[in-house]
Amino acid sequence: MIIGNNYMERKVKGTLVKMIVKGIRADQVNKATYDNVLSDEAKELVNMRILDSIWYSFDAYNECYTAIYNFLIKKNYKIVIQWGNEFGESIMNSAYKNLLLEKDIDYLLEKYQRFHKLVLNFGTLKMERVSNNEVLVSYLNFNVNGEVWFYTSVGWMQKSLEMCLNKKVNYEFLKKSWEGDDITQYKLSWIP
Repeated sequence: MIIGNNYMERKVKGTLVKMIVKGIRADQVNKATYDNVLSDEAKELVNMRILDSIWYSFDAYNECYTAIYNFLIKKNYKIVIQWGNEFGESIMNSAYKNLLLEKDIDYLLEKYQRFHKLVLNFGTLKMERVSNNEVLVSYLNFNVNGEVWFYTSVGWMQKSLEMCLNKKVNYEFLKKSWEGDDITQYKLSWIP
């Protein structure tokens, strides 16, 4: 079963699952492909009514997200970053409006790490401000195959910082778990 609070299994909150499931449901062009490549667990997830506050299987969610990445957007990481941008902007304009006024980067990093714990029951997100114009983001014990999740994270954090700073933020991957590194790590930087 996909729903539950068994913390032995990797779980993700419905808040994140909802947008991926909607994407697969809406993609009628690739419907037969999804039916062929998705596991029974992932198909069950796609057919469920997704609730924001419920925990769902991360593996089924990630499988669906990877399928969208492979078939709907044809492995275009720029679109995934844009999705992350849009989600980051949405969160900043609703839940974290005060951060835009305060322009407090350290508080933004703290909130982002807290949000990670609210929507994922595994892995550690570490965010460090390494200079006045640079943030180091590290995913430890996350072990997610595929770059989709991480490019989304880049887009989300990039847009959140841009909105907070009113400056262009660049990213650079330093380590990639999907290419064999023990962690995923990227740097976000901007011109002071």
